[in-house]
Amino acid sequence: MSPAEILPFRRIPSATRRRIAFVINSLGPGGAERVMTTLLEATPREDWEPHLVLLDQEPEHRTPPDFVRVHQLDCRGSLKAAIGQLRTALQAIRPDLVVSFLVRANVAAILAARNISAPVIASERAQLTTHLAGRHKGL
Repeated sequence: MSPAEILPFRRIPSATRRRIAFVINSLGPGGAERVMTTLLEATPREDWEPHLVLLDQEPEHRTPPDFVRVHQLDCRGSLKAAIGQLRTALQAIRPDLVVSFLVRANVAAILAARNISAPVIASERAQLTTHLAGRHKGL
């Protein structure tokens, strides 16, 4: 058997590079932001065209790699604004996959990506019932 027959994932030909949109509130000093930067740096450029969507205009504590296209939104901490602005950004990017970190970015990504036919991977590290208590009724 050849290695290609053994490995479950094969290299994607460069002519069929896929777009991936990473979504996070900002690149602040936190752990999720550090992990996001690490993922961006590890993205195989031969297979993926990475886009980073930042929901809020805040001072950056981390710098994404030069090969990542950055889309800066101005949601000012608002979930409603994040959903609308992110929907517009995702329609322009046309990603094959969306990866989001943090509660607001996750909720916005799931709702904004509903009509673009791209799967969303939401990375959550908080207990949502505690985090959202009294903040967003009906969620």
